[in-house]
Amino acid sequence: MYAGRASASSYIDLFITLLSMGLNGYKNLLEERNRLVGTFQKGLESVARKNNERLLVCPRNTISFGITLSHLGIFTSFCPKEDVGEMPLPEVFNSTPAEDDDAKVTNYFGSMLFIRCVSGARVISHGQISKIGNDIFYGYGSSTNEYGSSYMTAACAIGLTELEITSFLDRLDQVFIDFHKQQQREKQNI
Repeated sequence: MYAGRASASSYIDLFITLLSMGLNGYKNLLEERNRLVGTFQKGLESVARKNNERLLVCPRNTISFGITLSHLGIFTSFCPKEDVGEMPLPEVFNSTPAEDDDAKVTNYFGSMLFIRCVSGARVISHGQISKIGNDIFYGYGSSTNEYGSSYMTAACAIGLTELEITSFLDRLDQVFIDFHKQQQREKQNI
């Protein structure tokens, strides 16, 4: 607990949890997660397809899954006050207006997930450009500068239940529905 140093409390919590569940308890959680991976992946693919997106295929990653966010479109205003208030958007360096728009729209979609209690999902904007020191990061948060579209990821983590998967997929689908409704309202106001 020394100031300025990493705390060991999270490691102690993990150690106590693992001791309390024992080896069999831990193995049971791993088996349950392995059983639910297919359900999670198929459900995420279904929501993606329904919303004109696609599941990202990463055969060696059996925990985290992604879907494209390449068909979100562009709003004329990105943060309606009735939903999230006046939300400051990150400063974007050396970007074109299209990159700014993509980053704003994708970030707004991410904020909708957060507001609707969809935790653990990560949204990466293809148009997000950030500068840290002298380094410029394109698609900030992605593992590569060259990825072709915005995307979101979610994990089928240990301890996840079928009920939680269903709840997550329902909320994700509802965010897409609400997002497209907002987009339609924006088009009508033009």
